[in-house]
Amino acid sequence: MKWDDTKQARLDALRAAELAGTLDEAGRTDMMISKTLRDTIRALYGFRCGYCGVTETESGGKLDIDHFRPKSHGGTDTLDNLVYACVTCNRLKGDYWPAPEFVLF
Repeated sequence: MKWDDTKQARLDALRAAELAGTLDEAGRTDMMISKTLRDTIRALYGFRCGYCGVTETESGGKLDIDHFRPKSHGGTDTLDNLVYACVTCNRLKGDYWPAPEFVLF
């Protein structure tokens, strides 16, 4: 596999996140969401998945931050587009977003 600019950019972002202290326990950047925003989202959702309601205790740890409207479909990192989601719901939803003719807003 050939090294490309995308891989270099990701590596640079990870190095910057490591220096800034924004990597999570697994070494992920978590979309560069600040700890304060992550904690706000956790509390907003009552430490439960916003889709199925499973708690952090039931799932065995912190949940993921999901984009309700995926970034690949124009979603943003703003609070109104972020959902606290368990790994199962986050993976099942993926980057799903209905076709434009079915979106009501």
